[in-house]
Amino acid sequence: MIKVSIFFVETHTHLDLIKRNTEEVVREAVEKKVTKMVTIGIDLESSKIALEFASRFEEVYAAVGYHPNESKLMDVSGWEELEKLAHNKKVVAIGETGLDYYRRRSTIRQQMEAFKKHLNLAHKLDLPLIVHDREAHRDTLKILTEEGKRLKILLHCFSGDLDMAKSCI
Repeated sequence: MIKVSIFFVETHTHLDLIKRNTEEVVREAVEKKVTKMVTIGIDLESSKIALEFASRFEEVYAAVGYHPNESKLMDVSGWEELEKLAHNKKVVAIGETGLDYYRRRSTIRQQMEAFKKHLNLAHKLDLPLIVHDREAHRDTLKILTEEGKRLKILLHCFSGDLDMAKSCI
């Protein structure tokens, strides 16, 4: 008889935004067979916090980046600091990055520049890229087609249709 072990990986959480005790949240997740969690940074500060959680909990890993809505906050020194964070062994992905034309809290230009920087960093470090695509399908696909080759990509906040999903696959 073959014994099968079942476990789950939570690929996208924001532990810094949960209003409960983080230790309880992680413990409860592990009890429910969630053996690994990736907590996501949406700007420099939350990326630092994600890495702090990853260093505190064996089951937690971090992704560092600027969410498209926060790309307006990305300056040269902040990006350099984020790049340094990305070299930590507990960082398993770059992002959350991408394009969000629904809210547009950052300009399209700011979002595209940030998206491309994240792509380059993911290539440089050979890490997966977490991509947020909300109502920006054509531009997201264009950038991924031109610059995302050979990257492992996790699409998050996917609001596309079946044709877009097929293109992504």
